Amino acid sequence: MFAKIDVNGPTEAPIYRYLKGNCPATTEVFNDAFLMYTPIKASDISWNWETFLVGKDGRVVSRAPPALDPSGWTAAIEAELAKPDSQAAVGK
Repeated sequence: MFAKIDVNGPTEAPIYRYLKGNCPATTEVFNDAFLMYTPIKASDISWNWETFLVGKDGRVVSRAPPALDPSGWTAAIEAELAKPDSQAAVGK
């Protein structure tokens, strides 16, 4: 559970494939000469603090670049918490 995993490239963890595949990229161009994998995609995670917001139902709600102040998520998190639980989320 606490092992290092890849977030980009051919060996990326399935959770990151899901997250990145279900929301738009935070940039249109991803170009980093220090990356050691190919192909590099615009949807790749660019830095450690890139953040995803996932709703109660497991769907990706939003994605934010590393520069976002954490308090910038407050309204989005509160809106998600205020939504009623769905049938699928509670296993019914």
